[in-house]
Parts: sequence; C-alpha cells; structure tokens
Amino acid sequence: MALSADGKPWQRVVFCDFDGTITVVETFVGMLQVFAPKLSQQIVPQLYERKLTLRQGVRLLLESIPSRCYPQIIEYCADQAIRPGLPELLDF
Repeated sequence: MALSADGKPWQRVVFCDFDGTITVVETFVGMLQVFAPKLSQQIVPQLYERKLTLRQGVRLLLESIPSRCYPQIIEYCADQAIRPGLPELLDF
C-alpha cells in the first residue's frame, strides 16, 4: 500500500498526462492544435526554442481558448488512445 508523506494511506491518486506518457500522443499539444491552431503554430516553436517561458506560452495559449470549449476539450482528451502497458504499470 502506498503511503502519503504523513504516513497515511493514499485515498485517491490523480494521473495527469500532457506529454504522451499515458496516452499515445502528446495530449496537450494535440489539444492546442485543435482548439488554438494558429496561435499554437506560433507559440509552441517558441517554447521549444526557449524564446518564451513555459508559463508565458501556456498562459497565452490557454487564455486564447474560450471557456465554452471546455466540454469539447474534455471529449478530445477522453478519446485519446492509452499507451500499451499502462494497466500493468498501475497494477505495479
């Protein structure tokens, strides 16, 4: 049984995946390409080139997506294929 820092058993574990660790594709970048295609074409290369900080770039990108798109973003993420081996990793 996994224990938290205070020695108590974990009640819940949340896995967040933005880089293709859990899903087959990079979920965050893919979502940006769908919901902010023009801006992501400009901003993502600047992030990789370190011309913008991650904080600056992600803020610009996320602020450009209207909150009304949230249900579609959740649907997009739910449809991503899970990387083979994840169930075994979770069992481990």
